[in-house]
Amino acid sequence: MPPWNLDKPDDLDPLWAHTVTQWAIDLGARLAIGLICGFAVARLLRRHEPEIMRD
Repeated sequence: MPPWNLDKPDDLDPLWAHTVTQWAIDLGARLAIGLICGFAVARLLRRHEPEIMRD
């Protein structure tokens, strides 16, 4: 919930007024970070996996 001025409830803080473009950029950045972290975890876990369990 955004912080409101109780005297003017319709006057939102500009930091809370996001555009669709900015929202899409943020979503893309989160997906990229998630994919990079997932790849790093998969690579690091493979180091600890015995060879017999690998495909």
